Amino acid sequence: SFAFTEPSGPDAPHKQTYATVAGTDLKITGQKSFVTGGAHASFYAALVNVEGDDEGDSGPAMVIIDKDSPGLEIAREFRSMEGGDHVELKFNGVIVPMRNVIGSIGEGMPRAMGNIGEERLQVSALACGMGLWTVEHITERLMQGHRSGSRLADREGVRLRYADLRIELYAARSALYRTARLAEVAESVEEIMNEATATKVFCTEMIGHVVDTAIQLAGGQSLIQGEPLEKLYRRARSLRFTGGASDILRLSIARGKFDFGAGRL
Repeated sequence: SFAFTEPSGPDAPHKQTYATVAGTDLKITGQKSFVTGGAHASFYAALVNVEGDDEGDSGPAMVIIDKDSPGLEIAREFRSMEGGDHVELKFNGVIVPMRNVIGSIGEGMPRAMGNIGEERLQVSALACGMGLWTVEHITERLMQGHRSGSRLADREGVRLRYADLRIELYAARSALYRTARLAEVAESVEEIMNEATATKVFCTEMIGHVVDTAIQLAGGQSLIQGEPLEKLYRRARSLRFTGGASDILRLSIARGKFDFGAGRL
């Protein structure tokens, strides 16, 4: 499992997960949260900040940590609103051999962002797939008979809202396909990180609005627990945090352009 996210809130540690060099080993201290599937993982790929001495290397590093390592604790298991299983990990002076570092010390953030860049494209594709299902589902419901004697699909106000669903989904899929083509020719995901980030924000906010509008068109029956749109609504809401919260990613997009000249339109 990928251990990247640091805990937040008033009880969160003041210092992010760090490691000190101990001979040929690293000694890791800190916490990670929202480690998806962590309860069943055999290993964790964790991003830690290595505090080197005057002569040693320092900086972020991706480290492979065995789940049975002394000092490693699953502090909490929890489930998020969409049904995903996660854990919070505590590293209490966990000793890891230096050979478990992926690449070199100092390369951790680019390697982590490579994983996250791919995740953002995958989440965008998931959001578009959910959008396709939602539009097909609400199309069938609107074309069915209604107690008024006519189809809901025959009402002008309904058609206006329904058209918006199709427009938003078409725009999101277009953004996803363009970014996927850029990823095909790029040497690494890092080259199109700005575009992947923009696509993730757009697609995940699209699916939230599409499912919300579909529920409004379908009526209150859709709010019953176990109804397809009810489950999809919870799943869609969580996507705006997966791979980075939307407003954090907006800041990342702006920083990429203003500070590094990255990103295409």
